[in-house]
Amino acid sequence: YALGKRKREPKMKKQHTVHSIPLVITITIFSIIINLLIFIIPLLVNKIVNRELEITAPIIMGILLVMMIQILLQLILILLQNHCMKKYKIRCCTNLYQKIFSMRYDKLIGSGTTYLVQRADAAALTLAQLSIKALPILISKSLIVLIILIYSIRINVLLFAIMAGMTIANIWGFFVLNKKLAEKSVYMQNHIPKEREDIYQIAAQVDFLKQNADNTVINPILERHLEKIEEINKQVNTVANGGSSIIDFFNMFLENMVLIVLTYLFIIGKNGMGDILTITAVMAYFVPAIMSIVSVNLDMRELKASKEFIRFLDENKEEDGTVQIEGIENIEVDAEQLGVDGAGCLLRNVKLRAEKGDVVGIIGESGTGKSTLLKNLLKYWKSAGIKVNGIPLETIENQSYRQHISYYSQNPVIITGTVGDNLNFGRVQDKDDFEKFSFLKKFRDEDAGWSREILENGNNLSGGDKQKISLARMMTDTADVLLMDEPTSSLDSDTEEQILDELFAESQGRIVILVTHRPSNLKYCNKIYKIADGSLQQVEA
Repeated sequence: YALGKRKREPKMKKQHTVHSIPLVITITIFSIIINLLIFIIPLLVNKIVNRELEITAPIIMGILLVMMIQILLQLILILLQNHCMKKYKIRCCTNLYQKIFSMRYDKLIGSGTTYLVQRADAAALTLAQLSIKALPILISKSLIVLIILIYSIRINVLLFAIMAGMTIANIWGFFVLNKKLAEKSVYMQNHIPKEREDIYQIAAQVDFLKQNADNTVINPILERHLEKIEEINKQVNTVANGGSSIIDFFNMFLENMVLIVLTYLFIIGKNGMGDILTITAVMAYFVPAIMSIVSVNLDMRELKASKEFIRFLDENKEEDGTVQIEGIENIEVDAEQLGVDGAGCLLRNVKLRAEKGDVVGIIGESGTGKSTLLKNLLKYWKSAGIKVNGIPLETIENQSYRQHISYYSQNPVIITGTVGDNLNFGRVQDKDDFEKFSFLKKFRDEDAGWSREILENGNNLSGGDKQKISLARMMTDTADVLLMDEPTSSLDSDTEEQILDELFAESQGRIVILVTHRPSNLKYCNKIYKIADGSLQQVEA
């Protein structure tokens, strides 16, 4: 462990939610006050009808003031909730994205990143709704229901029994419905994003679609995915709408029973018109309050799917080591076999050694395992027989290791944004660092310069331009090791030589491992390895 040290066990940090407890309490208090204010007007009407109050200018002004306060508090509540929702969703999404990025390579590729991101967005929305809105709704609406039930028992026991029965029936009915919908929701969240991902992939093939004379030929493919999506939606909607319709009919029946009881009590003189008007008025709040409580219960069905998704991410987190390194001096491979997790062995008896200052060329036919070798060096898959600074690779902490490596894949990474965004890719990099590269002259000379907008998937860039941007990004990286997989495949020979001359001038003192099909690139290498017959053999440089 010459250049390695054991990672200290980190102290458990207190996890702070993105919304503070005082802010949630404030939202809850606002919600309670708003809901309590709705009783003022019906109670005033009751007093007026019973001739306990007279309609005067101050009373009318008071009613108008209460209504204005309700509106103002409602607006403040909406602003607070939306602010908290925004902050919560941003933090939750980024945390879930990091979990996705930390998944095992095979699971990440197999699941599909578009699908995983869509699931993460849905989970973040569910968690935000429950955290920011559910608690205030549950407390304030439960208080509304309780007050109305207390008022109803003061009027008549039968009236109380009907309204209490309505409350219990709604909560129980939706609880039963929720259990069924929870199963459907999990299935829906697991399958619909996957089907939509396949549609997105088809839609992203802009060049192919535009060159087709008739794109209706792909309708059967699209319809196959849409059929699965809409069949799932149909099943969920059938259960949800059918159950809700039954409960709505039951509510309408009980509301009519309340009116019948009130009318009967008025006829026999048990209650005055004031009580009838008050109960009739508060019934307009009673059923919606129950439905709001039930809606929190219905939202719980999404929570189950979200929790299962988060558990899936945690269960498939890539394995990590405990040894931290401060740099990479050498890499040595002495492996009986290397391959892809779950796909068997591609290379046998692999022996390779690279020291700082080495430029190692890897050649071989397509499909023989060149890219696989690089991905094993990146620790994407489990592998034995690879050592860094004499330390077994599997024991090295992933972040500690990868921060010293820069990888250029066969597919240059281009994001939607400016040229500058793509050159920096999240780093805080001085633009002057890119001025020295002659092969970026084209971008510098444009009117927009580094601010030129790059479209989705780099659709307004040539293959060569994508490689230039990605190579410039790599050349400004301070990594000890550069892994390059066919970095100049889209460039003409003159441009290729110009870029590689600059690249290797910038890379002195590093370890460079270059996978290439072009013999001309091997002139930069002091070590060359060839893959043939399933094994890696060093050949004369």
